[in-house]
Amino acid sequence: RSRSVLVAAPTGSGKTVVAEYAVARALAEGGKVFYTTPLKALSNQKFGDFSREYGARRVGLLTGDNSINGDAPIVVMTTAVLRNMIY
Repeated sequence: RSRSVLVAAPTGSGKTVVAEYAVARALAEGGKVFYTTPLKALSNQKFGDFSREYGARRVGLLTGDNSINGDAPIVVMTTAVLRNMIY
């Protein structure tokens, strides 16, 4: 239905599958995706994973320490950064 979605579920419940589908669909439709993690280290890891899969120009990273390509269609960030954006 072309609506935004927020997925919050326990570890090991399949959030990554939902997120990877959302990323692929957003890219196909010219949209934007925010992928959040609770820790900087996890954000850095996912940034690397997505950069390898989709190309560095299509992926950004926003943490308390780093701001890389924030206008990219895929932006990986910590939940703290997302919370601050919402406020």
